[in-house]
Amino acid sequence: VEEVSGADNLLIKYSCFQSSSTKSVPLGALFKYMDGVFNAKVYSNRLPMIQAHWQSDAHSIAAGEILGSSLVLDESRAKLNVDLAAMLTGGHWIGKNLNMWESDNVCDGGAELKKALDARKPQSIQMDSPEYNRKQIVQIE
Repeated sequence: VEEVSGADNLLIKYSCFQSSSTKSVPLGALFKYMDGVFNAKVYSNRLPMIQAHWQSDAHSIAAGEILGSSLVLDESRAKLNVDLAAMLTGGHWIGKNLNMWESDNVCDGGAELKKALDARKPQSIQMDSPEYNRKQIVQIE
């Protein structure tokens, strides 16, 4: 559903759902943001991190309420994690530094996303050994 009127005459002009003819609008904005993060200068005293999930504002929260959705349902309906895994597998963001990747609803497409991220990590520091007791830190190159 691309256009739905609701409370306070809110008009939903596009949708992130897989079946939507307007999915390219929110995906384009998200990928533009991600490209900007990946292309930004990396500082040695910071951990490069990407938020690969839908961002919320008052409008998107109201639209989600009207559609009976949530961040988890939006990811499931959009198949965002599957799309991101396909982009990574296809070579998008190659040569970019990354220490942390944040995604919503990894129960949907998370295995594909992990596989795509794991395939891209020529260097990693295993920190889940007893002496570190931390999760794995990954650098994508």
